[in-house]
Amino acid sequence: MDPRIRFDTKEESNHRREREFLALAPAERVLWFLRSFNGREIVAEQTEDKSQNFIISRRIDAVR
Repeated sequence: MDPRIRFDTKEESNHRREREFLALAPAERVLWFLRSFNGREIVAEQTEDKSQNFIISRRIDAVR
């Protein structure tokens, strides 16, 4: 996505970001989604209760 600073309303900004995201190819969308986890902190570890949820997590020392 475009990293430049813009002075838009929240609604205008959301519409622009949505158009830019939908213009990406499906594979690029998945990569963008996975890259969006960079810099986020892990809030809580999964407990012993193994549910049927599908969880994607990024390791800090992952192979690139």
